Amino acid sequence: MSTSLQEDLEYAYTVLDGKFDENHWHIWGNTNEDLDDMFRDINVSDKSVLTVMSSSDYLIMSHLFGAKSVECFDINPLTLRFFYLRKWLIQNGKLEYGADLDCKDTINIVNSVSSFSSEYEKESNIFWKEIMKGFNRFNWRRNHLITAEGISSCCVIYRKMRDEMKKIVSSDPVFYNVSLSEESGLGIDKKYDYVFISNILDKDNRSPERLEIIKRNLLNILKSDGSVVCTHFPGRHRERILETLTPERKVFDKEFDFHMFEDSGLEEGNITYVYTRKNNL
Repeated sequence: MSTSLQEDLEYAYTVLDGKFDENHWHIWGNTNEDLDDMFRDINVSDKSVLTVMSSSDYLIMSHLFGAKSVECFDINPLTLRFFYLRKWLIQNGKLEYGADLDCKDTINIVNSVSSFSSEYEKESNIFWKEIMKGFNRFNWRRNHLITAEGISSCCVIYRKMRDEMKKIVSSDPVFYNVSLSEESGLGIDKKYDYVFISNILDKDNRSPERLEIIKRNLLNILKSDGSVVCTHFPGRHRERILETLTPERKVFDKEFDFHMFEDSGLEEGNITYVYTRKNNL
């Protein structure tokens, strides 16, 4: 489970004040990855999935495409708080989170929630009420706490499956507040068919040492034929894609087979690639 209410409020106010460091991150309000294409190409039906929590879109899409079980992790404890905000919005017909989401509607929805599935959800409602008291102190569309980029790439499937979405968010997710790049790993013994890590590998610190730690942690939680699904944002220079991937390929290629496919994306050069454990391990 995540940290305490007071700790999470302190974390949130640190981010709201624009004080970022390796221990404080904003929340991605919605994905800018083309998850529709990704999940049509990667069959998670009846599979066990571990995914980065982030905006909750990976969690929702994994369920919509038939995963047997879905659990989540994130270095940012506030992503679990954000899941509940998404839950209340979805239950009130706001299927997506984006820059155009009406601030007053959001506040009214949060204030209207009266039934909670867990003590943590109830606590999360208190969290968002406290945060929203300060909405007059910063621009809701461009605040530091939540970064949202308008309508997400999941909008079409969300609108088609609104009833399914409401069912998905009705249950409390299994959440691990951990980092893949820590030596301690996730601290769990479970094994997964798929691990979705978004662009975690595509961070500023792409040192061989950090990549080795991530690789070991992934090997510990993947089934013998399990796969890691990654995204990468090389910008508008497609010819640099393979060049940029070279450092991590040197770390991963001994234990993993590599497959890359390009999706339509919302940003030119947005790609998805998969590392699958080699059968001889």
